[in-house]
Amino acid sequence: MTRKELIDNLQETLNTKYFTDIKLSKADMERILNGLSDVVTDAVKNDGEVKLPNLGTLCAVDRAARTARNPQTGEPITIAARKGIKFKASKTLKDSIN
Repeated sequence: MTRKELIDNLQETLNTKYFTDIKLSKADMERILNGLSDVVTDAVKNDGEVKLPNLGTLCAVDRAARTARNPQTGEPITIAARKGIKFKASKTLKDSIN
């Protein structure tokens, strides 16, 4: 699903299920999506974890330095340690797709 499709689907769902007395525009949806992205990014960066009810948990993980090979030359290279993101799906989400 593209960003545009997500905004369209979010607008339709919110306007038909949750906000029947007011109508939210696509611009409103874009601002909501941008705000959610900012909040989740800051939370993962600072707290290390965000729980999204009925979806799952996003958490920061430390990745150790490792040795790999350059696929073109075959020479060994060192990949530095870094932080990554891990997503663990909730039981509700897993059950809904099975």
